[in-house]
Amino acid sequence: MNAFNTLQWRIVLAYTSLIVVSMGVLSFYMVNFLSDYHDSNLRDRMTNQTEVLVESVRPYFTDQLDNSELRDITRRVGEIIDARVTIVSTNGTVLDDTGENPSIMDNHSNRPEIQVAINKGVGHSTRYSKTIGKELRYTAVRIEIDEAIVGIARIGIPDSDVTSNVNSIVAQVAVAITVVTIIATLLGYYLARRTSRSLRLITEAARHLASGNLNNAPVEALTSDETQDLADAFNRMADSLRDMIGDLSEERNKLSAVLDTMTDGVVVIRRKFYLRTWEGLIELMNPASLSLLNVSIEES
Repeated sequence: MNAFNTLQWRIVLAYTSLIVVSMGVLSFYMVNFLSDYHDSNLRDRMTNQTEVLVESVRPYFTDQLDNSELRDITRRVGEIIDARVTIVSTNGTVLDDTGENPSIMDNHSNRPEIQVAINKGVGHSTRYSKTIGKELRYTAVRIEIDEAIVGIARIGIPDSDVTSNVNSIVAQVAVAITVVTIIATLLGYYLARRTSRSLRLITEAARHLASGNLNNAPVEALTSDETQDLADAFNRMADSLRDMIGDLSEERNKLSAVLDTMTDGVVVIRRKFYLRTWEGLIELMNPASLSLLNVSIEES
């Protein structure tokens, strides 16, 4: 019999398939959830950092800071948060940038994150930066004085860094789920093997019983589930069968003793369906009948 057609392997394959499908669905959900959670956290963190930057550079728009002091602040903030820092006026002129000389930079009034920041207060976008030559994630926050918009503060981080973090999380999730799947599969194999082994023991005991061997030891199931109930029922049946056969043997011995000591001849004939009405098969002859008929046991 093919090993994969056994109950053990059917249980293992079904169990493993269930685990793999469940872990696959869970992986898909977790990866998407963690990616969205990471993006949401990153946006919140970048928004908070940009708002801190706004508070740091607001004095520049009230003439309390000059250009060199503004540059010092943006450089210091950029180093602390490890990001590109840009300060833009309301007309799109770049006042300072940590990645390039602001005097040679294009007007930034058409940048999506800046347009959204002017209209809504905070803007986010992910796009390719010609200045840096990388895909960047931007967060821009408008700078207000007495409810008047005087400029926009913006920070940007390489999208590759974000992708690397997400990939690292995904890899950790994949490793964890793979380990869980392997452990669950091995556990399923172990449980299926114990269950099928119990059934094999019961099957082997049934074969011995069918062949007439009634002296086998009671079957012990390896698990405490339904197979234990089956083993107990089989042991009770074997005990009943042994008692029944013992009683029959005892009765047969008594009958043989009676027939052997009788002086009258006794012949037992059994008809078979294919014999004619006056024909039959001799089932039993006692010694007296053998003597009367003058035949031997071999001839009878």
